Amino acid sequence: MAMTYLKPMLIFLLVITYIGMLFALSLKYSDKTCLKTELNTWIARPVAVGIFICLPFSIFFAYYEIVHQDASLVMIVGVLIPFILLLIDFLITNPKRKFLLKLADTKFFEIKLINKNPQYSFYALESAEVYNQDYPIYGAKSYLVGVALNRVCKNLHDEYFHIFCSYWNDWSEVEIHRIDKNMALTELYKKR
Repeated sequence: MAMTYLKPMLIFLLVITYIGMLFALSLKYSDKTCLKTELNTWIARPVAVGIFICLPFSIFFAYYEIVHQDASLVMIVGVLIPFILLLIDFLITNPKRKFLLKLADTKFFEIKLINKNPQYSFYALESAEVYNQDYPIYGAKSYLVGVALNRVCKNLHDEYFHIFCSYWNDWSEVEIHRIDKNMALTELYKKR
């Protein structure tokens, strides 16, 4: 008798815990996750959230198939949803991320800012990167559509520059701003 009352409460607690976990994930991995982090850390990819959402349904379908011996196409697809999402990620989205990362590096090494005073000139090939915060750009329904180049670099004269440029169908105008050392180090500290 006690189990009859306890079962709905346990299901409710499980659902609340699950929703809380999804909410925590969405806060931890924002839309502007670093592109390198996305490539190196699987959990930072948008497909991970899709899998976490689909996992309970997949488990339910698997349980239903085992208990009721119902192996219909809908049930099999229900069980395989997380694997289908993984396959889509590895075959389509991940290669596009790698392509965008290479594209961002190529664009970065083309950047030059010529000033009369050599101290305030910037050549990407000769600069030291303080931090790289490039991030992917997602369109509607989480489609990967481009990349934003967002870096802070130091030139040969120890002057710091913030470089920003975005790619979505075509490159936007490159924005280069000279910043002071304290601002650069603050930004670096924030990104760690």
